[in-house]
Amino acid sequence: MEAARAEGTATARRLAAAQLADARRDAHHTVLEAQRALYEAVRQAALEELAHQEGSPAATNLVARLGDVARARLGVEAEIRLPGRGRPGIVAVRDGVVLDLSAPVLVELELQHFGDVLEGLWA
Repeated sequence: MEAARAEGTATARRLAAAQLADARRDAHHTVLEAQRALYEAVRQAALEELAHQEGSPAATNLVARLGDVARARLGVEAEIRLPGRGRPGIVAVRDGVVLDLSAPVLVELELQHFGDVLEGLWA
């Protein structure tokens, strides 16, 4: 009888440990999904705001400054292209080298730059 009780206790402990591990894994997955959703919401809001600003004096100034950056990186012979409607920024090309300074790339770089700030939101 004592052996059966000990075996039952050990089985219950294993089952509880497995359930706890499953719950922790599920909770971690839920947190990661929430973090990704927030990241995507911030990213999308930034892209929408930049698209909304297209054609404004500030956007025109930004494009000129990005052109200066591209020429400083690739040389004055770099071909500067606008990436297309709704995608502010530029794409510069010289001798097969492409420098993408379009809104999606710039927003991603900024979000990476502010990674520590975003990480602080989860703490």
